[in-house]
Amino acid sequence: MSYEINVIIDDNANKAVTETLLKNQFANTSLVAELDDGYLLSGICVSDDKKTFKAVDLPDPEQEVTNHISTVKMYEVNGATIFVESGENDALGIWPAGASMYDYFTAWDFGDTDPATGLAEFGLDPNLDDAKAGDTNVRIWQTLSYCADMINAPHDDFVRDAEGDIMVFTTYAEAERWIADDKKGAYYLQHGEMDPADHKIVR
Repeated sequence: MSYEINVIIDDNANKAVTETLLKNQFANTSLVAELDDGYLLSGICVSDDKKTFKAVDLPDPEQEVTNHISTVKMYEVNGATIFVESGENDALGIWPAGASMYDYFTAWDFGDTDPATGLAEFGLDPNLDDAKAGDTNVRIWQTLSYCADMINAPHDDFVRDAEGDIMVFTTYAEAERWIADDKKGAYYLQHGEMDPADHKIVR
């Protein structure tokens, strides 16, 4: 028995490199590809026992991130950047050499989750633009400080209301007042928390 895994090929990927990868064994899988009117169509078939395919030793990933539901590993192989996703979805992403995790996640559909929150769940900095005095409809991003080895530690995120919705402040000054009020009084660290959260106002 076998099952198919989704394959994502970036439009800017080197088609010759991609075709070579797909025609050869990769990551203990059998890769199948065909060209149709110049467009590369592809799929992956993986046997249940994985004994029918030749194993390929991969180097350690250049980077590995997880949100404890899905894991994405990034490799630089034969002139291309390969992303192997496992967990909630199984996928192989083939991108041009030098692509980053940020490039890979641009193809993600985070659904109802804000993309910045989605990136933070994987431990990636969402690189939000700082707001400036005079900006309107701003948000507050809070950076948390928990023990590195803590399991299921909360991740960085926007400040949210009691219903879990992202709080949007009409003015920059209003956001400043919220931060000032939040810092009043004693602060009690949560289990595994090293320091109080840092806040910054973002667009």
